[in-house]
Amino acid sequence: MINKRLRRRTASQRKIKVKNLRSAWPYTQDRYVIKAPHAINVQGKSNRRQNSKFFNQIRKSIIDREMKAILDFSDTQHIHPTGGLLLTAELDRAKRISEQLFDVKIVNSEVPTINAVLNQIGIAEICGVALEVEDADKAENVRHWRFATGERINHQTTRAFEQFEGKLAGNLRKGMWKSISEALGNSALHAYVAPRGTGTKRMGHKRWWMFSQERDERLTVVVCDLGIGIPNSLPLKMEPSALSRLYDGIVGQGRDCRAIRGAIKLGASSTGEAHRGKGLPQIWHELRDLNADSVTILSNKGAVSWSRETNSERSFEYNESIFGTVISWVVPLG
Repeated sequence: MINKRLRRRTASQRKIKVKNLRSAWPYTQDRYVIKAPHAINVQGKSNRRQNSKFFNQIRKSIIDREMKAILDFSDTQHIHPTGGLLLTAELDRAKRISEQLFDVKIVNSEVPTINAVLNQIGIAEICGVALEVEDADKAENVRHWRFATGERINHQTTRAFEQFEGKLAGNLRKGMWKSISEALGNSALHAYVAPRGTGTKRMGHKRWWMFSQERDERLTVVVCDLGIGIPNSLPLKMEPSALSRLYDGIVGQGRDCRAIRGAIKLGASSTGEAHRGKGLPQIWHELRDLNADSVTILSNKGAVSWSRETNSERSFEYNESIFGTVISWVVPLG
């Protein structure tokens, strides 16, 4: 009985909130309101499910139906770097596909720091708004983030990321950029060779998106593409029999986790030396040699990560796909 009353009260409060939003927001009558989840985060079963629905609504309403939209962040209280980058990438992709038809407004979060994050990571700029935030809300965990995006302009992986929009963290630009751009160039080489699988229109170029941050003597990097993902690109490179042999010994994983681990194993086995592999193996092994705190690879439904603190690897297979690949790492500066 108590639960029924609580559900009715919650539903009533939600109706009042929507009614107030409509009266305060003059565009609601001809705009599709997309409610952002409590946490913008694709790691964790509940978070993944809610964010997958959120991203799908963005793709379907803005790209497929060419609707004007409102992103309602009023209940959002947390933005994780991987989820935040995917959201930024999805919106930027939608804008580049829709071009002049792209028309998206934002309802502020009730948490001032979240509005500062939306400004800092490029979401507000993509939507053509500037959210007002106090300087005090630009906390240490917000103001150091940098956002950049670019496209592969040729097949020379050492030059694939020379031109980009936005900013990079200083030490990334000075030191690791050449090596990492080559690795990312190899990883993204096959990302856009086929439809992504979301049913929406395709971009006409191979684009990447990146967050970077220098803080507390640590460099954090998160990079993604919105392509077909490792589980779909790996079979394009190999004969079925060779792929089957590659998967030998990779047990107890879901299909997409096995593909990520297979891609890492492929780079190592093709040269006989783990650190000679290009692309994904280069990132996975060389960053760990650089005393990285952590390395995480998310691709479609799969997730594989390593932590220096526990010196262990973990894998997880989700029910929902992110329809792309995200790689993140944290390394000490210097």
